[in-house]
Amino acid sequence: MKRFLRFEDCVNVYSRALLRGFQAAAAILRGKSTMDYAARGYYAKSGTDVSMTPDEAERSRGVDRVSPADYRPENIEQLTALLQTCRDADVQPVVVVVPVSDRHLWRTEGEEDCRLWLESFCREQGCPFYDFNLLRDRYELFSDKESFRDGGHLCSRGAETFTAVFAEL
Repeated sequence: MKRFLRFEDCVNVYSRALLRGFQAAAAILRGKSTMDYAARGYYAKSGTDVSMTPDEAERSRGVDRVSPADYRPENIEQLTALLQTCRDADVQPVVVVVPVSDRHLWRTEGEEDCRLWLESFCREQGCPFYDFNLLRDRYELFSDKESFRDGGHLCSRGAETFTAVFAEL
């Protein structure tokens, strides 16, 4: 029988992993961690229009760069261990890439390489992988004018839309 985690623990595994490492996420999966997320300010905030004109988009293309070559081996090891901790607890891990704004995608060179790396890693780990930036109706669901609080984070409205779409998997 699969175990289910409390929603408030699920929503910030990623945030806490970035802040305190994947050990914090593994503690959540073992039921050893609770946090008042509202008090810490992790809930999505109101939206901001992050859209760009075509000229702004062209000028900002490739300003930021990411690459799987920059992934630290110890973080990959911790992610592998976290996925195993899930399986050991009879929890099916799922790796999800939440939508980011067009502004973010335009500005960041190497996103596709990172997506391909993560997709391959998940396949090797036997873990489902969903990139919500690849949704067929992504532009109708997540507009840069209404769905983001900044280029890389959903606002309340975008988070509600994402949750509804994610729940349909």
